[in-house]
Amino acid sequence: MAGIFTRQARLFAILFVLASGASGIDLKKLLFEGSEEELKQTRNTQIAVALAGVASATCAREHGIHPMAAPAFRWASGLP
Repeated sequence: MAGIFTRQARLFAILFVLASGASGIDLKKLLFEGSEEELKQTRNTQIAVALAGVASATCAREHGIHPMAAPAFRWASGLP
């Protein structure tokens, strides 16, 4: 699934770099080459799921779809 985002969203590569830098984990390597055991580790799973969510929203926006944020996120971010 991540491969689809990599090909479709121009900003996805930047998201990988930013998330990898922030987490200290090579996320591209983890997601494309990592073992199931590596992906099952909570720290890796949480980062991968968050990155997939941001990538999905970015890809959708590039195609004119504007996903709504969850109410808790909207409240925390100050969005109306």
